[in-house]
Amino acid sequence: MRIKGILVAAAFAGLFAAANAAPITYTLSGPFDGTIAGTPVTGATFTWTVTADTNAVSYIPFYDYMPATSSTIDISGFGTLTTTSQFAAVFAPSYAEAAFEDVSSSSGLTEMVMGGVPLLHYDGLSAKGPVALWFVPMGVIATDQGDVIMTSSQGLYPGVFQATGGRVPEPVTLALFGAGLAGIGALRRKASSKL
Repeated sequence: MRIKGILVAAAFAGLFAAANAAPITYTLSGPFDGTIAGTPVTGATFTWTVTADTNAVSYIPFYDYMPATSSTIDISGFGTLTTTSQFAAVFAPSYAEAAFEDVSSSSGLTEMVMGGVPLLHYDGLSAKGPVALWFVPMGVIATDQGDVIMTSSQGLYPGVFQATGGRVPEPVTLALFGAGLAGIGALRRKASSKL
């Protein structure tokens, strides 16, 4: 009987570990004006895709920080460019802001700052959107096809942000939560029958 209990516990632990893997993909789309490897580009569109693992989140005061496992930028008319620097997805839930930030840059700040009401209280750990927001490009983005520089005469660009995948409640967590609720209900019923 003891071995059966250990096997059941091991099965639940394996289920928990499998359900805990939490890759997430963030995309930001919008208009593109600027340069790619020194070539001027106007009137294009882009989609920046950053994939991260929510299990690798670091909590820095006011920020949730997740290193990217991949980062690509698809620019209309040019194809897909892969960033050559290490980027991270950074979320500031209290400030309604997020960023794709170059964490390997030693020459200054390179990031894509996003903001707007849809990001208020969003920690970057679960699916979201698509939602409209604003973004501001800062710095030079190093890619496998040359440096990308976005420019804006508007200051703020309108964009669309979406997150797919991410953390979902694990089956074991839901089962334990349900058992706890059932236990509370049973205790209440027992207590009310004594009155």
